[in-house]
Amino acid sequence: MDTNGLVVDTGSNHLVNVNQDSIILFAQYLSPLGCLSDTSRMKINVRPLPPKPMFSSNLTLCLNQPYSFNVTGTNVRWYKSMNDTSGTDTVPVPRVDSLFRQVFYLTQNDGFCTSLKDSIVATVNTYGVSTNTDTSIYKGYGIFLTANGAQSYSWRPFIGLSDSTGDVVLAEPQSSICYVVYGRSANGCVGTDTVCITVLDPYSVKLPNIISPNGDALNQTWRIDMLPEFEKYEVTIMDRQGAVIMKKSPYDNSFNGTDSEGKELINGVYFYYLRHTEQDIKFKGYIQVIR
Repeated sequence: MDTNGLVVDTGSNHLVNVNQDSIILFAQYLSPLGCLSDTSRMKINVRPLPPKPMFSSNLTLCLNQPYSFNVTGTNVRWYKSMNDTSGTDTVPVPRVDSLFRQVFYLTQNDGFCTSLKDSIVATVNTYGVSTNTDTSIYKGYGIFLTANGAQSYSWRPFIGLSDSTGDVVLAEPQSSICYVVYGRSANGCVGTDTVCITVLDPYSVKLPNIISPNGDALNQTWRIDMLPEFEKYEVTIMDRQGAVIMKKSPYDNSFNGTDSEGKELINGVYFYYLRHTEQDIKFKGYIQVIR
């Protein structure tokens, strides 16, 4: 390089390091006889590279929820890798059918120059929305339903619910029903869970009134597990004179025709009194012991 900052080179090709808005080149032809031609002047205007295509940020996608890229740019091309030189104008569709990480490469072209490649990292995530397990309640009573795993919730249908958007809602349906809770995460993913509630009229449940504790494996004990929350009942067994033979809370389906001391009762009719320990539900009736 001489004192004027000009690059001196020979040959028919010259590589120019472009780091300014324009550059001027001077060229002469040297003949085989050593004669120089007139000087030719060439000015090269340098255009800046266009910016990379614009997109919001790296993506967190939702499992099984389709997504379309929203990219701002001109003549955007997509590439399979950083080394891919062909590219395509077709916008790729991220896979969301399983949990994995995908990288997409892209450029834009302003009609003259192509930008540097940029990349979008798309990660497919999942999360669990959960609520109560299926359950039974008595008609006229309610149950609290709790949703977990998301940022906001929506319950459907609204029948018998105290709130349609809370994470804890009171359900008081008058008939059997299934509720679906939709949970939305901070990144917009939606998950669902379902809870079914069977509504029972407690006084429509028929309790058994015969036991035969004779060792044949049939009707050996007095069972009340057809009642919802049977384990929350207190049971009192009495004889004909009203004397208490056995009292147990919670009841465990264990009455087998013996008193509280394990002595066998004589065949006959005995009376029971059932009381729910948390709700105002009571039953009275008789049990016949036959051996």
